[in-house]
Amino acid sequence: MNAGLALARIVFGLMMAAHGSQKLFGWFGGYGIGAVSGFFESLGFRPGRFFAAAASVAELTSGLLLALGLFGPIGPALMLSVMIVAAVSVHGANGFFATSNGI
Repeated sequence: MNAGLALARIVFGLMMAAHGSQKLFGWFGGYGIGAVSGFFESLGFRPGRFFAAAASVAELTSGLLLALGLFGPIGPALMLSVMIVAAVSVHGANGFFATSNGI
């Protein structure tokens, strides 16, 4: 049981850290902070660069905290808060199902 939970924590944590590094650094085929800033501006988050950097750093940090098992619930709480904002602001208007770009 503990090994399975550790594996899930590592996998999901590294996935989120990679997702954040796509936005922040342009790694793993990401667009980097410049392009992401424009996207955030188009969503109504102004200044876009500030919110893009905040979201990127939160995703990277929360993923690493989760993968490493550091500081208890801080990593998952940070991850959940960023993903709730993304679900509502980016995908919320499209409904629940992924087939229509929903949540």
